[in-house]
Amino acid sequence: MDGGRIAFKLCVVVGVMLCVACGGRSTRAVARRSDAAERDAVATVLASRIPPGASACTVAQPRWVRPEHRPWLRALSATDAEVWRPESVIDVYAEAQQRHRLGPGATVRLIQFRGDLDGLKRELDQSARFEVRWDEAPSECTPDHCFVSARRIAPNVVRLDRGLWRNLPAGVEAECAAMVREHPDDAEVSIRGADEMAFAGSLVPWVASVARVNAGQRVVRLVQHDTMDSVEAAEVLAASGVDVLQGRVGALGGSVRELKGNVVVSSAELTWDDLRLGMGDRQRDADNRRYMELILALEPVDGVDPRQISHARAQLRVRMSLLEHAPVHPALLAETVSLAERTLAIHNTDADLAYDLAALHLRHTGDRARAQTLFDKYSAGDPRQERWQRFGLDTPAPAAPDR
Repeated sequence: MDGGRIAFKLCVVVGVMLCVACGGRSTRAVARRSDAAERDAVATVLASRIPPGASACTVAQPRWVRPEHRPWLRALSATDAEVWRPESVIDVYAEAQQRHRLGPGATVRLIQFRGDLDGLKRELDQSARFEVRWDEAPSECTPDHCFVSARRIAPNVVRLDRGLWRNLPAGVEAECAAMVREHPDDAEVSIRGADEMAFAGSLVPWVASVARVNAGQRVVRLVQHDTMDSVEAAEVLAASGVDVLQGRVGALGGSVRELKGNVVVSSAELTWDDLRLGMGDRQRDADNRRYMELILALEPVDGVDPRQISHARAQLRVRMSLLEHAPVHPALLAETVSLAERTLAIHNTDADLAYDLAALHLRHTGDRARAQTLFDKYSAGDPRQERWQRFGLDTPAPAAPDR
């Protein structure tokens, strides 16, 4: 295999390690280590609960990052961006993926949270990224739908399952847990194994990519470890002109490369000001790409048959996502509401459709009366009844008993 092919393919696989690159030890770090034994055990125990067969694993500890800095780590993180919201109640978050070559994959998320369970439920519900069903057995994903099954497994720990986790041989989970034990102050550690790369169709002789995140007070150092299956392959990558950190840091700074046997270590240093300014540009670029993807997925509303629930629901999701990009186009809003109404008229027991329609009216049309009608009709029978409460609508009075 030629060096250009190897270098190009490895650009796609970027693991990031952030560690402190400042000279002195902050008082916060000293205080952190004074009771480290008890607090570090939290992340270690969580990581040890990851089931076998993981092709990728990430353990994040937002608790180690100042709330005002968390959003700037989103683009650098290997995990769910929602974890880095300043107001999140999540202290420690573990996520593992399992790739299935012959069917849908699966994801397990483990969350250690502060406060009561209701607070975490509200946060998960408000993120609106996936449907969460509590205390319901996980099921295999379908092309149309895939809900997340949630259950409490310890006083302040919940497990979220998306898809069926299969009984496979051990993957990267043990190494992931070991990294947490070895680096308890890191805000994030992550591993992508060979199975993850093979699933993406890479022909690169690549073994693993290991990433760590340790949020310093002033300087953030990004480091990526790419382990190849031979010293020769590592030499090709190290000698190439490709900046393998470009996918994460953009134009914020170049990387320094070091060859250690069959491992290539790439690093770059950034200040928090670099991240603050650069991540704003990256977020705008990502938003623009997402907007164009939605535009390309949009079909003429006249061609959407509301009797075909999967097709109608998919097009409603596209339109509702577009409506979140200001300014709202009146014609798009009108056709989205019309499609939702026509679909609900046919599938009139679908609480999810009713909920989405009520959200449309409250967020965009201002028709609170129609939203109240939907609330009165569908909220009581919805298994996820609590999500309706955030609309702030009037709870219908119970019917008077017959005399």
